[in-house]
Amino acid sequence: MKRVIKRIVRKIVSTLYHRAVLTFYHFNGAPRILRFEVSLNLEILRKFGAKVGENVTVMSPLVLSFVESSREKYKNLSLGNNVWLNGGCYLDLASEIILEDGASLGPGVTIMTHNNNNYNKYLDVIMAHMCIRKQVRIKRGTGVKAHALIGAGVTIGEDSIIAGGAVVTKDVGSRVLVGGVPAKVIRKLEEGK
Repeated sequence: MKRVIKRIVRKIVSTLYHRAVLTFYHFNGAPRILRFEVSLNLEILRKFGAKVGENVTVMSPLVLSFVESSREKYKNLSLGNNVWLNGGCYLDLASEIILEDGASLGPGVTIMTHNNNNYNKYLDVIMAHMCIRKQVRIKRGTGVKAHALIGAGVTIGEDSIIAGGAVVTKDVGSRVLVGGVPAKVIRKLEEGK
């Protein structure tokens, strides 16, 4: 009987906590850093416009940068079904980031969708021709390992592996292992091997 009561009390406290946090951010705007447990992180993402599929895991902390000022602050983020984001990831939402079904990000992965000069007006003027904002798409089943960096405009093909610490500045094909700085194809991945 005590176990049942403890479980009920925990559920009530958890529900009240979720509501309090969501109410706080409703009035104060979307957080730049998600630092809660998985279900609350997902609720916050959905509340502020992210498209989130089923069976998604978003570990803390998750840093979301360049969030637009509209009500749907995370509208540039799309997470398919069975997506996994480890803690310490940094997602630049200046343009769209799309993680298709089964994609995963290891700890500390950075995804950039723009290359402006960090609000340096002088550099933004003289280098305007070089500044871009482009979508990043990570296709079905791809794993991006710890501390990799994915640059603006990159599309990564299905079932590929991006090695830890890789810097990906160009599109990556399907079923390949890439690594290095800048990232290059190390080998093709064959089924069952």
